[in-house]
Amino acid sequence: MPQDQDCKFTKDVLNFVNKVEKNYSKKIQVVVVEEKADTNSIGKSTRLKKIEELVIDAMHDCYPELRYIKSLSCKLRRRDYILWAQCFAYISFRIGFTKSYIATHINKNHATIIHSIRQVEDLLSINDRDMTQVYSLIINKIKEYVGIATTDTKTEDDTKSVLSALRDKEEPIITLT
Repeated sequence: MPQDQDCKFTKDVLNFVNKVEKNYSKKIQVVVVEEKADTNSIGKSTRLKKIEELVIDAMHDCYPELRYIKSLSCKLRRRDYILWAQCFAYISFRIGFTKSYIATHINKNHATIIHSIRQVEDLLSINDRDMTQVYSLIINKIKEYVGIATTDTKTEDDTKSVLSALRDKEEPIITLT
């Protein structure tokens, strides 16, 4: 976008934000994403890699004997490892990654990912002790990485969501408040 058009765009967005905040007495934030095919695919890969790193860190904290595992693409049949890999697939899918993309990332096929997602859903629905523990540890690790909104939102303005924090830092985003 040329510079003069960019300035006009920013001005229009700021006018919109001011109008909405004035009319509805609500604070809003507008995020504009410039989509570029190369940046988007790189950012997507980086985000999934970060989720995998968080899962592996949580697994290492819980099971120090599994410290030799550096990736979820390992071919192990240990239940304690499989639960972590299945939970990774489930959380990644819930965040918005496709089953095929997740499968490619951890060197599995999409049917394995479908099975993993169903397993996690089934085990969480019956409150399976092991799966609930694994899921909770991963979610806590993600919250620790991302930061969480406090319940007292009047005093805390600078909080991040899980999805925005997992966004690639190099992805071009304009945030106006």
